[in-house]
Amino acid sequence: MKKKNYTFLVVTDKDVSHSFSFSKTWFLPGLIFVIAVVVLTIIGFNRVLSHDELVNEVSDLRIFKRDALAVISDLNGMDLLENSPDYETTLKRRIAGIDTLFPITAPVEGYVTQGFDLTPKTYHSGIDIAAKVGDLVRAPADGLVVFSGYLPEMGNMIILSHDNGFFTVYGHNDTNLVRQRELVFYQQPIAKVGGSGITEGPHLHFEIWKNNHLIDPRKLIDEYKRKDVSLH
Repeated sequence: MKKKNYTFLVVTDKDVSHSFSFSKTWFLPGLIFVIAVVVLTIIGFNRVLSHDELVNEVSDLRIFKRDALAVISDLNGMDLLENSPDYETTLKRRIAGIDTLFPITAPVEGYVTQGFDLTPKTYHSGIDIAAKVGDLVRAPADGLVVFSGYLPEMGNMIILSHDNGFFTVYGHNDTNLVRQRELVFYQQPIAKVGGSGITEGPHLHFEIWKNNHLIDPRKLIDEYKRKDVSLH
């Protein structure tokens, strides 16, 4: 029986010819094998390239992490990397022990009768501290008076600017004791508690801001956390 072969003829530019014969039985499996080898080689090559790129990215991230940790360490801010339940707790941990520079002491003695609430229907951007008319409101930290005047809703109001992006607000004062652009110091009297503006009774409306971010004063000032009788 005559064998069935495939014959390939190769002719060069010098008119030299070569012929190759392959058995039909082995040609197709051989072709599939060659194609499989080529495909697997290409896949393996791509994986090697991808692995090298991944290794380079990991190396770059490790270098970035090392440099970032060095900067944070130089700034004495390693404690900020610790897990904390909220933004206010992180701030409190960071500024503990330097209360003359940061507003973490109570400006007036009293009980919190209305809490901090940012929900639209019951929005209240600070806390209300019940106190007697005439009780002194003291600066909780060193600062600069950026506003001292009267507003229809808040009555006699004071805004202090403190270091590191902190601002504090004092509303419904009976009397403002400091003027705009005046420097004030820790525990210096700045106002007297009153009921000016729109209010149902004498109290201090108190707000804390940090870089345009409202903060619940009860989370920075332990006294107000203990003396909180508000419903929220």
